[in-house]
Amino acid sequence: MGCHTPRDDSGKPLKQFTGAGGQLLKRPYGDSLSRNLTPHESGLRDWSEAQFAAALRENVSPQGIKYKPVMPTAAYRLMTDADIAAMMAYLRSLPPMPLGGR
Repeated sequence: MGCHTPRDDSGKPLKQFTGAGGQLLKRPYGDSLSRNLTPHESGLRDWSEAQFAAALRENVSPQGIKYKPVMPTAAYRLMTDADIAAMMAYLRSLPPMPLGGR
């Protein structure tokens, strides 16, 4: 959850905010803000498992918008439906937090 967990000024993950996103990712194709993966309204609360699978495998949002190529989509395409269901179950078990955890 490295990209989706906020960090302190020294770069260490703030474990109390695991999955809350909000990290600025600077890449050659532009900057991105990591998404909140907790079951908060600013995160995955209203996402279906099918929408989550499409985001991982096809790099597309529930609204049909293509994400910047930040995630390892090629690797996620190899995940089984059971793998994605397990990942979603874990993310839904996290405490809901606003983007960035604060």
